[in-house]
Amino acid sequence: MTDNHTWYCAVCQIPNPSYLELCRNCKTSREITPEKLQEKGDVAESRIIYVVQALFLVIGIAISRAGHFGLTAGLATVFLAWWFGLALFASQTFGGEFRRERRFVERLVGASRSENERQLITFCFRTLYWPIFISKRVYTILIIGAVVIYLAGKYPPAKPGALVCEPLEAAGGVAYAAPVYRSHLTVAIQRHRFI
Repeated sequence: MTDNHTWYCAVCQIPNPSYLELCRNCKTSREITPEKLQEKGDVAESRIIYVVQALFLVIGIAISRAGHFGLTAGLATVFLAWWFGLALFASQTFGGEFRRERRFVERLVGASRSENERQLITFCFRTLYWPIFISKRVYTILIIGAVVIYLAGKYPPAKPGALVCEPLEAAGGVAYAAPVYRSHLTVAIQRHRFI
């Protein structure tokens, strides 16, 4: 968004004189457009996602090796670790949109020559990345439900009769004892003896 005399910063959206190459507010370059800024953020997000995904895959492989699983159970463990990591990012309130991956698949589908290729690419992508197609609202409901189930299991209901108020046995004789009153001088004398 520029005219002859001003250009608008892609980050802070303030107008700048045309002779400036950097924004006077946030020092962002004039050449950075909102699209370039979005692409830069998507690249940074993808790097973080795939580093964490690599950790989840290593954990999945370690679990399958430690459990001496067969090939099928080992692959299932690795896929579950992969999908759990994707769900972790897809459930975040901000981010977790997987824009780069979606654009890449759209380019592949657009470049494919037959309908069968397009369906195969779409099927593979949706199979490997199915957690990202679930709504964030559904993830919120699932997380709240998991917390409620956890707390319900952590604190089981009381046994019948456990909440009935009964006097303590040790305090039974003391409860009816008369209080002992002491005068101020008696307390002062006793305190002076200890000093």
